[in-house]
Amino acid sequence: DNAISPPLKLGVVDIKKKMWFHTLVYGGQCLSRKHIDAVFYYLRKKVKYDDGITMRVTSTDSQFDLNLQSLYKLYVKKDYDTSVVNMEHVVAEYMSGYKMHCNTCWLNVDHVLIPIYMEEEKHWVLGHLSLRDRCMYIIHYIVKILMKELRKHWNRFVYCCHIFSP
Repeated sequence: DNAISPPLKLGVVDIKKKMWFHTLVYGGQCLSRKHIDAVFYYLRKKVKYDDGITMRVTSTDSQFDLNLQSLYKLYVKKDYDTSVVNMEHVVAEYMSGYKMHCNTCWLNVDHVLIPIYMEEEKHWVLGHLSLRDRCMYIIHYIVKILMKELRKHWNRFVYCCHIFSP
């Protein structure tokens, strides 16, 4: 039997199947959005509430990546009309410290960690936005063949961040 009843609440994720843990223990499979969201929730919580951590950092969740992609597609569809990128959009809510448990306003941090899922490659990469250094990094373990796709994905993020930045 694969079911967990009642479901196990792991931070922001309800685990209903034992296979969720199997993926973590034995590997060889792509992590799901639930895996990523659970890990990044506990990372945000640890950094926000542990007095021993002095680094000013937050992270997003997997939904942020989807929202950002959606915003960029709308921006392109509307012939690069910058008015579609505004402070009422859900991406701005993330940046303002809303939308997720244990979130922090980006004005109060130096670093933002962003999980990015590359759909075609079925591969997660980590985006590191250094607000202090005004630099973006991508942490990955992929071959050069995937770099073109990764750059395309990251360029969307760069543009949207540029519009939202004060």
